Amino acid sequence: MRWVVDHYLIIGFGNLLFYSKIFLPKIQLLKNDT
Repeated sequence: MRWVVDHYLIIGFGNLLFYSKIFLPKIQLLKNDT
């Protein structure tokens, strides 16, 4: 059962990095517009 938790943690962390790469530039653009 432990490896399942590690597996989901790795996937969740990967998704976090992936989405941060997409959304952080957009947030910075929104801040620059104001």
